[in-house]
Amino acid sequence: MREFSRSILHSADAKADSKSVGPETDSQSQAKAAQAKAIAAVRRPAWALSEEQANTNAEAKEREEEDELLDFAKSLDYDKFISDMEVKIMVEKLRERIMVRHCVLCVHP
Repeated sequence: MREFSRSILHSADAKADSKSVGPETDSQSQAKAAQAKAIAAVRRPAWALSEEQANTNAEAKEREEEDELLDFAKSLDYDKFISDMEVKIMVEKLRERIMVRHCVLCVHP
């Protein structure tokens, strides 16, 4: 049953690859192969992975999360959020707390 499922999956992948436009370079085919290998490893449960595969998957997931966070930070409109009334209030309260702690430290060194 699994072999049948795998053959269907591979035939679907082959059909999708044959529909791609233009000639494929070696680097593109290597990238696709690496991506397919990574996807296949991700599909397996964690207990079925070798330690090396699990580490590779964890590193890839970390890199992906870092990239998403960097993309978010790059696209963040700081001026839009800083002008928000709730943010202004929170920043003001934070300044007040800092001043209170600073004054307490000055009085009681």
